[in-house]
Amino acid sequence: MTGREFFSRFPELYPFLLKQLETVANTVDSETGEPDRHPSMFLLLLVLERLYPSPMDGTSSALSLAPFVPFIIRCGCSPIYHSREMAARALVPFITIDQIPNTVRALLNSLPNSTNRCFRQNHIHGTLLQVFHLLQAYVTDSRHRTNADFQQELSDVIVCTKAKLWLATRKFKASLGYMTPYQSIIIIIIIIIIIIIIIIITT
Repeated sequence: MTGREFFSRFPELYPFLLKQLETVANTVDSETGEPDRHPSMFLLLLVLERLYPSPMDGTSSALSLAPFVPFIIRCGCSPIYHSREMAARALVPFITIDQIPNTVRALLNSLPNSTNRCFRQNHIHGTLLQVFHLLQAYVTDSRHRTNADFQQELSDVIVCTKAKLWLATRKFKASLGYMTPYQSIIIIIIIIIIIIIIIIITT
């Protein structure tokens, strides 16, 4: 069911779900908060994962799914692995195929550079999960291949990905002062992202 259809049937749920999602996202951002003890987090992400963007989404601001996107992305920074995974899956239905390259670039650009001194590994891991799931959806949908800007969009994504490859190097380990289990996961995700891009280009 599309978001437009769902919220047309239950219009009172639009502001309610949006407000609840904002509240959850704010607790995730809070250093002292306990986001995953918020009872509605998993339920919210589960419901949103089932909604799909309408081809007419965006023509009516009252029914657009766009306001949900930033809050879903923020939920991807949760300290709980399962929450980050759910947020990544929930984001996919809210991003139309033609918006995926721009969204992926924006997500990659939000990751720290090698000059940054403050790292939030949950943010890095959650963002890479979102990139992974978006590219996975992109590679399984052939409609985008007719886009004249297809090759350029992928080239831009590759450039952004290369700029973040340092997260899979010893320099990242040295900046932390130690190796964490998440670094191994981050390395694997980056490799998979690169493989997916190569598959898209060569098929």
